[in-house]
Amino acid sequence: MFALSVGLSGILGATLLPPPELLEPYTATPCGQPGQVACSITPTGRTPTAGDLQGLSSTLFYNYFGGASNPYICDGFSWTPRAANVNGYVIGHVTGGCDGYDTQFIYHAGQILFSGVDAPFSLWDINDQNVIVGSIFGTPGPDGGFGLVDDPPFIAVGTTSGLLNVSLAYIDPAFATAVHGPWPTFTAINNQDDILLDGPGQQQYMLQPTPEPASIIFLATVLAGCGILTRCRKEHRPLLRKGRISTKV
Repeated sequence: MFALSVGLSGILGATLLPPPELLEPYTATPCGQPGQVACSITPTGRTPTAGDLQGLSSTLFYNYFGGASNPYICDGFSWTPRAANVNGYVIGHVTGGCDGYDTQFIYHAGQILFSGVDAPFSLWDINDQNVIVGSIFGTPGPDGGFGLVDDPPFIAVGTTSGLLNVSLAYIDPAFATAVHGPWPTFTAINNQDDILLDGPGQQQYMLQPTPEPASIIFLATVLAGCGILTRCRKEHRPLLRKGRISTKV
């Protein structure tokens, strides 16, 4: 999906899956402009607590970026946490290190899981399934940004070993190309994995997962099977009469 290195092993990538909603094709509904529906997706991330930030330090960033083996950095980082979730994952902004780092980070339980050292980018929200959204090269949002036409928005799932990349599919395949520029960004995600996208020209979209027809047919089949099973059980249910078991005919 993008050229940032996330450091996940092949085994980890093979054994972990994103939340099932992210595997379904998404519908895109324009919102927020005159004549359109209101954008109803709001950020899930909360203000990080002291417990969430315990262990986060300049030295931790220094070691993450190479420590003594990296001659281009020094132990002089500063950071601003942006949001956290119920699992204690924190996203935020980090600068410094003498070599001019100015990027974003993901932190959890004493570990920096990821920092986009390749290029500036923004992380805007995280939900309680550890799904993190933002944009790769920044956005004309609260932090300003750089923005390149061909860069897609950022979305990944945080794990205790790093990040699991996600690439959304859309009901309308042409939409995937349309949102690549300029400066598209995922600005919010809720706990149902509905996503708010800021697209070109200040146009916003609500992205909502839609079960594929095969999934719907499978669900209907399961429900129908449950109905048949329940009916059969009722028809052949044993009856207790005067201390003995008999079968209703």
